[in-house]
Amino acid sequence: MKTLTKDMKIFSYRTEPLNGMEGDDGGFSIELYGNGNLRYCVYRLFDDIRLLQMFKVSKKAVYDIYGIIEKARKRLEQVPQKLDNGSEDGMLNEFCLATSAGLLR
Repeated sequence: MKTLTKDMKIFSYRTEPLNGMEGDDGGFSIELYGNGNLRYCVYRLFDDIRLLQMFKVSKKAVYDIYGIIEKARKRLEQVPQKLDNGSEDGMLNEFCLATSAGLLR
């Protein structure tokens, strides 16, 4: 299996509103890196960070998650990076997954 590094983003997910006023809830993001760092961030609209927390995930758990993503790579490639149901007043969802072939976006 591929060696995972601190610079390798294994998984990321972000959700944000499609509209609103400055200072409103701006969604959140979560990013897992190859060294086990898990970054959780909550935003106000226009990308002001309201809360930033860092967690540590075990090396085994990171490799397990990477393995699951790798195993499902073919099916995951069919899912669009930005999920949008066409609503103009909903939330935008965006994610990124790492595989041996590179990032799935």
